Parts: sequence; C-alpha cells; structure tokens
Amino acid sequence: MSVPDLRCRAGTAWVVDEDAVRLLDALTGRTRRLTYPEAAIWALWQVGHPWERVASLLATIEGVSEGQARLLMKRAVAEWEADGFVERS
Repeated sequence: MSVPDLRCRAGTAWVVDEDAVRLLDALTGRTRRLTYPEAAIWALWQVGHPWERVASLLATIEGVSEGQARLLMKRAVAEWEADGFVERS
C-alpha cells in the first residue's frame, strides 16, 4: 500500500489516551476515537514509518499476512478520509 500523498488535514490533532488514540478536528470540534488496530496504524504512520513498514509491523502484531494488514490499513484510511481527518495532497 503506497499512500505517500496522505496527510492530516489542517486542524487535525491527536493524542494517545489510556486505551485509544483520539483525533480532534480543532476547526469543527469533531472527534474520533481509534482503537486497536486502527490506533496502531495511525500512531505508526504519524511517527514516520513508511506505509510498507506499517503493513509489515501490523501483519506481525496481528498474526496475519501483509495483504490482510494492507486491507485493514486501506479501510482505516478510507474512514479517516470520509471523516475529514486526513486528505490527499
């Protein structure tokens, strides 16, 4: 999965909470709670891991193939885009 053009939209902030990653759109006040494995995908991406590395790590953590990990990632990205937290540049 290659999405080098993906970025957080202006106003998007995030924080690691006790049991989730929480996204905030500071412009609208909307929030989203990410739980595992979506939270892991977000955190690994945000700390700078390339998407292929995220897929590899997720596959290992989940005990699934890299293809299955990429499907999880694709779904997560689609939801983040639909919710307005990320955009393609």
